[in-house]
Amino acid sequence: MSGSKTERRIAAISHDLDSAQNAEEYRLAGDLILANLTRLARGVEQARLTGYDGRTVGVKLDPKRSPGQNAELYFKKYKKARTGLAIVTERLRRAREEEAYLKSALAGLHSADREALVIIRSGLAARGYLKQEGKGKKKDTPKSAAPAHRNVVCRGWEILIGKSAASNDYITFKLARPDDIWLHAEGMPGSHVLIRNPERADVPSDVLMKAAALAAYYSKGRGAGKVPVTYTRAKFVKKPKGANAGTAILSERKTVMAVPEAE
Repeated sequence: MSGSKTERRIAAISHDLDSAQNAEEYRLAGDLILANLTRLARGVEQARLTGYDGRTVGVKLDPKRSPGQNAELYFKKYKKARTGLAIVTERLRRAREEEAYLKSALAGLHSADREALVIIRSGLAARGYLKQEGKGKKKDTPKSAAPAHRNVVCRGWEILIGKSAASNDYITFKLARPDDIWLHAEGMPGSHVLIRNPERADVPSDVLMKAAALAAYYSKGRGAGKVPVTYTRAKFVKKPKGANAGTAILSERKTVMAVPEAE
């Protein structure tokens, strides 16, 4: 799995985005030419033009075209750049989501058991980062099987911990109920953690801190002394439309500092 390849892709798309953002410059140039049609002649390569707002700007011109044709050319460039901006912005969003997925998969490798490794490998193969297993080979995980997750019990409260991006997605958006408590290491790849709360009761502070410690442990911040952990009720956790597995956005949140701790 090549993080550097994804980073290069993001850099290239960002360059395209910079180019697409020239749209307003093209529109301004077209407007300036139209505002100065009577004082421009064919054969001019560069002109200092003053707009309706009194501002003077240097505009490049094609000497083989008339002033009107130059204005039309700039407006065509403007329209193309505007269209391209939306496309490039979407490409950049998807590339950044892919980068987040790869970082999450890499973080999961540090604490994955054999079952979790199979899930992570399957996800990477589906995205083309690894070769698909040959036909006729026995599949480790049925396509219809639910992704595996860890289960921990603290003072009678059940805590679920994702093992992969697919597993995170499963416990957060399939198993979670509105009043369950959702946790995740803040600002870094890691497991989604869920405190089951079927009675809709107040979760004891020591149970919350245990879940936060688990979220810190199963994250990229495992080696740190303390890790900021975000938590909220599951009803405030949503998945953006079309986002990769494990991606979540929160409408409400709180943060605690937790010492990474395994089961």
